[in-house]
Amino acid sequence: SLEIKRSGNVLQIQMTIKGAWGRVILLCPNPPANIKASAKVNEGKLTYNVHVLDNHAKPVGMPALCHITVTDPQGNDHFEYGGRLVTDEGKLTRSLPLPINELKGTWTITVTEATSQSKTQTTFKIQ
Repeated sequence: SLEIKRSGNVLQIQMTIKGAWGRVILLCPNPPANIKASAKVNEGKLTYNVHVLDNHAKPVGMPALCHITVTDPQGNDHFEYGGRLVTDEGKLTRSLPLPINELKGTWTITVTEATSQSKTQTTFKIQ
């Protein structure tokens, strides 16, 4: 159960959690509502950008946990390029070197924001 009391600008939250698991509570003025992602390959380096946006299409002003999956043209996930990453004020840029023998073709990046479960995809080509 969850009980919330407000006194001016202060919230008191009393929570009872049974068993061995809990819940995350996010209190923010503009919660995550959408994600934008882009990616490019330049000079042997993969660079991708993630923007977690609020309902006004502006970056959320807080860290946001994102699960990023990078998939090759054959459908294999490459965990070394993705993972669970945290944005800085709703923005994340990551640059990674690519091996010269990396699989050629169109790759897919899937980003899921943990709080809202918003999801987006973008692609990049290795030639």
